Amino acid sequence: MTPGEVADLLESSGHAFAATLDALTPELASWRPAPGEWCVNEVVCH
Repeated sequence: MTPGEVADLLESSGHAFAATLDALTPELASWRPAPGEWCVNEVVCH
């Protein structure tokens, strides 16, 4: 894979990830699978 291809892949992956996050409701983004576990918002911020 060339450096340009890597850059293109990273850019498109970032856009896809952002679109997925934008589709989450605030309730879903802050849902915790168990007490003490991280929610989506916390994972993304770290």
